[in-house]
Parts: sequence; structure tokens; C-alpha cells
Amino acid sequence: MIKRILISVILSSLIFSTEYTDAEKRELGHKAMEQFAKEIYQRAMIVKQNYQANRLREELYENLSTTAPREEFIINADISDSLSNANPSVTIHVSDDSQNSWTTSSEITPLNEEGFETTWGTSVSTNGGNAVNWYISSEINSEALGLDYGNIIISQSPNNINDTWPMGDNLFALLSTDETGETASGQDIVGVSGSFKGEGSDIDELYLKLELNGNCCDEGSLFGPWFLYGVGIINPDSEGSVIYAIGYGDGGFGQLTPGLLKISGDVATGEFSGFEYLTTNIDYNMSGNNLTTSVLFDYLLNDADFGEWPNSIQGVFTTGMTISVALSGADVLPEFLDDSSPGIFLMSSQLQNGNNLPTLSNAEYDDVSGLLSVSYQDNDGNLPWLRMAELCNSGNEDDCYSFNLIPDSHTYFDGVNYSTLLFESDIPNGDFDAHFLFNDGNDNETVEIVLPISVGGGSGCGILGDVNGDNAVNVIDVVSIVNHVLANTDDPCADLSGDGMINVIDIVQLVNIILGS
Repeated sequence: MIKRILISVILSSLIFSTEYTDAEKRELGHKAMEQFAKEIYQRAMIVKQNYQANRLREELYENLSTTAPREEFIINADISDSLSNANPSVTIHVSDDSQNSWTTSSEITPLNEEGFETTWGTSVSTNGGNAVNWYISSEINSEALGLDYGNIIISQSPNNINDTWPMGDNLFALLSTDETGETASGQDIVGVSGSFKGEGSDIDELYLKLELNGNCCDEGSLFGPWFLYGVGIINPDSEGSVIYAIGYGDGGFGQLTPGLLKISGDVATGEFSGFEYLTTNIDYNMSGNNLTTSVLFDYLLNDADFGEWPNSIQGVFTTGMTISVALSGADVLPEFLDDSSPGIFLMSSQLQNGNNLPTLSNAEYDDVSGLLSVSYQDNDGNLPWLRMAELCNSGNEDDCYSFNLIPDSHTYFDGVNYSTLLFESDIPNGDFDAHFLFNDGNDNETVEIVLPISVGGGSGCGILGDVNGDNAVNVIDVVSIVNHVLANTDDPCADLSGDGMINVIDIVQLVNIILGS
């Protein structure tokens, strides 16, 4: 009985297969891939339309900076207003073993300090070695970006700098997830992950991984249904009516060619019009439940419709999808099976390797405003965990006062000005040595610059121009100087010009101070 059934199936298949010419088989394969392209275009274009309608053009993470590699590895990130207002759940991923394994920290929170109003920070324990890789990810409510997908993931990823293939999970970052049980396990999407190879905005290769709930990937039967898998790629800043996708299919007549697709339509309506292969020169690997793909990023960059790169986020939106296609004579019948929520893939990560000591310069003290400042510059772009000024009495170095210094920016590679206002403190008048102390690495790497200063002119005077000593500079002090001039009396605090005389020059200088000039 079993033999008869098997022979019947084989004969039926042979008879059925003769009904299709090679040209017809190619056409059916094309139609199957076209249905995949249509389904993913319509879903991906909704993401692009909604994001562009919100017209966000901002870097989501800025000034990502850390200390040099050290046991207490400190990390700062300036989070955009869009993300901060969405109450994100932010995670830092750190590796001290060349990206073989990662330590995660979800303790990054707003610093809420002067000079760090938009900065989030945390510290992660490492082995104290000379190299640390790290990247940042967050989960936010998509409404903050003009989308309606609940919570979505925005993530950097490891950098596959050694061009490892096939790749392990340690080189991927999760970009999106999906509930399971929506279709058969072999087409049921669990999540999409991403990775890249490159340096700065120069991206060499893009890697995308589609994880399924069951074994990857179903071949389908000779005459269907056929199964197609893929990940959509969306440049959110592109004004073109296209999206891109890495598509994969197996089974059928061998016509489901894996490759990088360019999918076109109407950006206003999302209506699909057609697709083409940018290249079939992609690598793909099926292992366990994962479909991992790799494509040279130049295929995207060299397409005129891809848009400007680097774009406003140095990244792309991604979304995974699976469909099945059944044959119906000379046509195909598609069935949507599953898709994932969109994710935002920021193709960047950070490596801190060794340490060049920072440099300090332009130490200054303004005795009018009481502003004490110094310039900090670090060729590694490292932030200083120690940033303080220590004022020590010139006659007694054990008599010191400490001040935390506030940065005017967080562009440590370009240079940052750190300062503090002495007049807002209770430091007495007198002569001091201002020691500027900075450290971005280990305890023995503190750099220092010293500036002699005189607070209150070094003569016991308070604020410059405060002749009567009431801690305010106003017209009463002008009257005091005039009285000194008329009475020909001496008062060091009234000698604003420092020429040893109290005269009209001091009056003019005081008026200028009061007028703010």
C-alpha cells in the first residue's frame, strides 16, 4: 500500500512538472519573490511615512564618551530630547575580552548635574585591561518617534572588525522582537538582530539575522507552498519612494534567488510598483533557528535612491517578515505569515584602547567675575573622572579649598572648557595657587597645571569694585571712591586700576564694571 502511494506521488509530480517550461518556472519564481517584496514594502513604507511625518532630524545619542580603560569604567551619553521624553530603558553593553562576551548594565540614569543636563551615566566593572569595547541600546515607546508600534529598540551593535563569518551571537545586537505562536514555528519570527563592519561612518558590511521559533529554514515542496524570509532596510532620511530588503527563499524550481532587493512604489500611498535585485552577491548561513545574512554596504550607498549617508542617525530601520506562496496554475497565491516590529539600527560602536594622557591649557582667572577656568583636551576623546581645582594658600600649602569644575560641552576630543565661580564660594581673600587636577584613567595618571591667583586682589578686598565691602557693586561704591578722591584718603580696595592712586580713572573703571562693560 505504501509503495503504491509513493509511486503515485512520484508519477503525479513528474507529470505535473512537465506542465511548466523553464521560462514559466522562472516567471513563477519571480512572482513569488515579487509577492514577498510587495508585502515587506507596504509594511516598511508605513514606518518610513510615519517617521518622516514627524520630521525628526536629530542624533539620538550624542557625545558617547568614557574614561580610559580602567576597573571602574565610567560611561556618559547625551540622550536626545525625543528619547529622554519617552522615558527610555537604556542598557550599556561592555566587553573586556575583544567582544567574545558582554557585560550589560541597565543602571544608566540621568546625571542631573550642572554641565550634564542631558547626560546619562553609569559605571561598569571590568578586568582593568587596556581595551574595552562597548555599545548602547535602549527600549522606548515608539510614539516619541511618530510611530505606533508600542515599545521599540534603538541599538548600536558590536563591530565585526575581523570579518568573522559565520558569526556568533556575540557579534550581534538585538534590534526587534516578536511574540511567538503566530504561525508555524519554522516561519514564526522571534527577533531581528544586526551587526556591521566599519570605522566611523565608513561602513563596509551589513549583517542581519532573522531568528525563528523553529528550525531555519523551510524549503517548501516542489509545487508549493514556498516559504520566503527577509529583513527590510529603510533609510529614514531618504526622500525616495523605495525601501530595501535582504530576501531569501528555497524550494520550488530553484528560482527563489537570495539577494539584496530594491523595492519601489509610491511614498505617499505606500502602493507597491515593482522590485529589482541590486545584487545576488550576498552571503547567508542557516544554523539552528537563525538565518544570518551579509552584504557589502556599498551596494546600498551606490544606489541613487538610497539617500544621503551618513544620515541624521547613522543608521537604518529594520523589520523582519515571512510569507508563503502557493502555486495556482500560472500564478501564485501569497499568504502573509509573520513580521517583527521595526527596530532602529545605529551602525556604530566604541572601542577604548590604551590611554594618551589629556592636556591642560589656558588656565585663567577673571578677578572681576571670579571665574576660574582651564581648557581640557583628550586625543582619545575620554572624559575625566577627576576634574577639580584645588586652591592652596600661597603661604601655607596645607590650607586648601577644593572645587568641582563644570564643563561647557562634552566634546573631549575637540576640547572642553572647565570652570567654577569663586565668588559663589566662601573662600577668603588672599593669594593662592590654583591647582587644576584631571584624570581620565588610573590613579597614577593625574595631570596638573598650576596658576597663581589673587582673590580680592590679594589685599583683603572682596569683589572687584566692592569698595565699601557689602558684597555688591553699585552706585554706593562710586560714592565711596568719590569721597576718597575728595578727601585724598587711601584705600587699596578703591584703587581699581592698580596704579597706586585713587582718582577719576578708578571712578570710570567702576562705572564700566557696573554697566557691564
